[in-house]
Amino acid sequence: MLAGRTRRGSRAAVQVAVVGLAVALAATTPAMASGSGIAGAARAATFSRDAGLLTRARPAGDPAAGASKLAAELQAAWRITRGRGVVVAVLSSGVVTVPGLTGKVKSGPDYAPLPDASMISGTVLADAIAGTGSASAGAFGQIGRAPDARILGIRVTGEGTEPGAARDLRDGVWQAKLAQGIMYAARHGAQVIVDPVTGYATTPGLDAAVTYAVEHGAVIVVDAASFGSTPNAASYPASLPGVVSVGDTVLTGQTAPPRKGKATPAGDANLITAPANVLPVTAPGDTPYEIFNQFSGLAWAAGTVALIKSAYPHLPPALVVRALAESATEGPPDGYSPKIGFGLINPAGAVRAAGRLARLQATASGAGTVAAAARLASGPRPALISAIHHSAVLLESCAALIAVGLILVLLALVAWRRRPATVEAVPPAPAAAA
Repeated sequence: MLAGRTRRGSRAAVQVAVVGLAVALAATTPAMASGSGIAGAARAATFSRDAGLLTRARPAGDPAAGASKLAAELQAAWRITRGRGVVVAVLSSGVVTVPGLTGKVKSGPDYAPLPDASMISGTVLADAIAGTGSASAGAFGQIGRAPDARILGIRVTGEGTEPGAARDLRDGVWQAKLAQGIMYAARHGAQVIVDPVTGYATTPGLDAAVTYAVEHGAVIVVDAASFGSTPNAASYPASLPGVVSVGDTVLTGQTAPPRKGKATPAGDANLITAPANVLPVTAPGDTPYEIFNQFSGLAWAAGTVALIKSAYPHLPPALVVRALAESATEGPPDGYSPKIGFGLINPAGAVRAAGRLARLQATASGAGTVAAAARLASGPRPALISAIHHSAVLLESCAALIAVGLILVLLALVAWRRRPATVEAVPPAPAAAA
């Protein structure tokens, strides 16, 4: 969610909210309302003046941690790294340069070309992730979660108010465009891929794109939003292997989202939760905006992943996911909950956990290992590993007994081969009669 405000701060200023696919949009677009039950379920960064649609509040059971603790954790993470050297791909409506992103933005392909594209949602999300902001800005001020990271903006969908944008959200269309964006990002050096476009169906092309990106070291961050009429159904690409699915929660001590709505759905794909609290950002035209709910959660999660990849660029996505899970705070008593995953995101803890996992990985590998892509017919051979340790005396005794047994068997075999030939006895012929 995001809202735009004029610099004059008037309460009567126009406010625009980013929501999931508006119900009214689905009802007025026959191509999206018909189909197999998942058509019209695709949700993108869609703008609507009916700001009460499909926003979300804190679901029951979410952690009630204060924002001050999380702010301290982010400041601690910044003492380790601020995201330098990391490229974050934002797959949304496109990204334009605003003051906090000067010199940081590279534009990729436009897979959803429309006239007069506004590119608001992609820009404000990028600013919340990597915006430089003010030097005195706190963790909830106008500064990115990874302020030294760079942005690759890829347009895969239009804003909801743009004529023709609904065509890009039809089932089978949004998956294809998203897959193209993921493939491009992975091939052009993105270590983190942020995707606010989700739906209730996947395709072989989208599956293949996610697999390709993960195999090439990219971490895909997706919002675990509730939308449509079946909020607990599996959504994609959030439910695909290797994707980080992020819920959101409202923390005490900072500005809460101005509107309430649906909660993060329960699902086994949810990994962690992140703050839904308001974050100030800048939209195209240097317009002050505020983001909240799923957009804030995505910014926190993607920024934290960027910090991890900056400190440990070669850490595989699976270990990045593990670092996020192990470091989460305010977790449920049983360790995991379908509502909040492993708990609230912890930037400093995640970077430290990634460091431990990186050292573990370095210890486990060494001379004699073979790369996953290597052919067994050529190249180095892995060293032998003794997985079980036995007593040396016992091993020597067993070896001696085996040797004696082999000698006895050989002697018996030789004796059997040298035995004399046996001839059947024939009684002598009777003497001739005299």
